[in-house]
Amino acid sequence: MADIVYNAFKQKIADGTIDWDAATVRVLLIRSTSTYTADPDHEFVSDLTGLAEPTDGSYARQSLAGKLVAKDNANNRAVLDANDTSFGNVAGGQTVIGYICYVQTGGSDASPGDDTLVCHVDSPADKVLQGDPFTVVWNAAGVVTLT
Repeated sequence: MADIVYNAFKQKIADGTIDWDAATVRVLLIRSTSTYTADPDHEFVSDLTGLAEPTDGSYARQSLAGKLVAKDNANNRAVLDANDTSFGNVAGGQTVIGYICYVQTGGSDASPGDDTLVCHVDSPADKVLQGDPFTVVWNAAGVVTLT
């Protein structure tokens, strides 16, 4: 599956329901045993049927830091960006094949039915978690580009 921006996020960012600068945007890793198929029509984390995340006890979803919005006149787009995201030293020998960003609502991941999906990103190269640092390095074009 190619990289996608979920339609509900596009609508909510456009109508002001989501404020990129103020929102708590989280990242989860997808491991190779996942059967989830990304669909731009999915809206909430609860729609991620068949998703498999790493099971190593040191793995935890992370929040984006350093979020910013930039206008890119040269490429006629707006860029929603953030600092690269570190997951620390995750082990377990499991392969990460991608990641998903979502807006956490209510300050907890305990209610996935109200956490809006932002984007699904295929990992640039599958990475086996062997206890070494794992960092999501965001594309030079940002976390999400709006054209």
